[in-house]
Amino acid sequence: WLQAQDRSAMNVALRMQPVAGEVIVDLCAGLGTKTTQMAELMEDQGTVLAVDKDVVKLEALKTNAERLGLTCIRTVALDAIADALQETGPPNWILVDAPCSNSGVLARRPEARYRIGDASLKKLANVQFSLLERAAALAGPDTWIAYSTCSIEPEENEQVVTRFIQAHAGWRVVETHLALPSAGNDDIAWRDGAFWAMLVREFKRRTNADRFTTPRKRKFETGGGKYRSYWSTADFTKEGQGVTMFAYQFAKTLGRE
Repeated sequence: WLQAQDRSAMNVALRMQPVAGEVIVDLCAGLGTKTTQMAELMEDQGTVLAVDKDVVKLEALKTNAERLGLTCIRTVALDAIADALQETGPPNWILVDAPCSNSGVLARRPEARYRIGDASLKKLANVQFSLLERAAALAGPDTWIAYSTCSIEPEENEQVVTRFIQAHAGWRVVETHLALPSAGNDDIAWRDGAFWAMLVREFKRRTNADRFTTPRKRKFETGGGKYRSYWSTADFTKEGQGVTMFAYQFAKTLGRE
């Protein structure tokens, strides 16, 4: 079975490099495209807690996970996350794939351009910041947070992350990545715009920096027809054209380079 996803959208989960046996919280799971991707990266071993305020979307996510033959995904109501983590223990990762202006996917959602303005960006930025705060409250001492949007607006990306780490001195940005939309030369080269940032507590950053200097390359089998991978396992750091890295700029802005 296949699950379609744009190459820019899939890169945040690839960079997280989840492995079998981990516990991951997808805090804004929606219909679960990234949820199912992470479950496959984990070889369907471990736990992915799919959280969303929309119960209709969670039901659709559950149906999709069953279609793909994935059993490690568990849908959780927004007010039941803490109870779920009491059972699983602290998460290894919390993914905050935040609601945004969709400015990086205007080719797919042209109507979004009419919603983008100073007032709407400010409102969205406050929602995004509150989601990062919720993730930090759920995080254990060794938990990483991945923040992502399908926006290319600094107000929703760099500025939200900077605001968060300035408000939470124990957290640091390890790496960020901005992909600009590109039509490419053919359908395969098409890419939406997207942003992600990896955050970690200061002591964890020092002891696990190798997680981001040597990306794990993983090979997936079809599992006897149970499911098959639907994303490239190539080293996506080669996708440097049209990509801007902001980690140093963040550090410089905060005087931490």
